Amino acid sequence: MGNPGRRAQRQLRLGGAGPHPHDQVSPISFTSKIRTPVLIVHGEDDTNVPASQAVYFHRALSWSGAEHELARGADMPRSLS
Repeated sequence: MGNPGRRAQRQLRLGGAGPHPHDQVSPISFTSKIRTPVLIVHGEDDTNVPASQAVYFHRALSWSGAEHELARGADMPRSLS
C-alpha cells in the first residue's frame, strides 16, 4: 500500500480524489475542505475496519490542518449509541 501519509499528501496536492473510483467518495480525498472539528473513534479489535484506516485519516487531517482528535483503544466499542 505504500506510505499512507505520502498518498494523502499527493491527493491533497492534486486537489482531491485519486485515481481509484472509491476515491471520488472517500472522506480522505477531501480533508482540505473540512471545516468542522472531527472526532475519530476506533477500536483496535475492530474486525470490519483496520486500525490503519483511522490512522491514515488522522494523518491526512493533520497534514491539511483540520481540527481533529483520534481516540484508539482495545476496549473501544464497534459502535457508539
